[in-house]
Amino acid sequence: MKTESERPGRQFLLEWNRGGISSLKLQDDVYDTEYITPGGTLGEVLVGLRIGGGEWRSTTTFASGDIRTVEDDGNGRRAYVFSGDGQLLHGLRGLGLVEEFSQEGDTLEWRLEFRNETEQTLEIGDIGLPLPFNKQFLRDNLANYTQVVARHSFVSGHGSFLFWQRPNGIGPYLVMTPLAGTKLEYYEEIDRHQTTLRLGGLKPGRYVVRVDGEPVGNIDAVGMEWCSVDLEVGRRDVVAVEIEPA
Repeated sequence: MKTESERPGRQFLLEWNRGGISSLKLQDDVYDTEYITPGGTLGEVLVGLRIGGGEWRSTTTFASGDIRTVEDDGNGRRAYVFSGDGQLLHGLRGLGLVEEFSQEGDTLEWRLEFRNETEQTLEIGDIGLPLPFNKQFLRDNLANYTQVVARHSFVSGHGSFLFWQRPNGIGPYLVMTPLAGTKLEYYEEIDRHQTTLRLGGLKPGRYVVRVDGEPVGNIDAVGMEWCSVDLEVGRRDVVAVEIEPA
């Protein structure tokens, strides 16, 4: 990791939609690389949960637009607030969520705050963060080396990192790391499971990192140890990662 004096000092150029970040570029980038796949959005949150020891449900913020409000302070902070019971099949119900993006200098922080809005214990078994890297190859060799994003990652708890980089190897790169109290447990790149296929419309090759979770549905987890988080009535829990040039 570079020291403060060595950092590139470039801010992110962001565009938004109702679900999150629709365009992510770096200021004064020599290649003007778009890091998010065309038509994609960085900001979907997948949550497996159950209330009072009942059946597990697979939910997604992208099916919870009916309980979403958007806050933007005009100073680099934008929040998507979910509260209440979503009416769609995979909408959030009983679990409040504040999903916040904030930019300070050359760092973009993505923070999730979950809150139990029920009168019973709510168990979060799985949190997934789809990362829509721009992997759309073109009929142009130069563009494929400068506009397409390659992923280099190590997913192993608190020490996890993910590089978003151009195939030509010319920096700066983007690096995503978990903040204190957050750990990345595993990832899925080729989805084989009916739960998540229904959940977010995942397609083969889509990259999803999972946070702290116990799998929902028939996920091959041989040799892996899983945990879940109980939220008592009114309790909050926070997950956070940051993205910065390196």
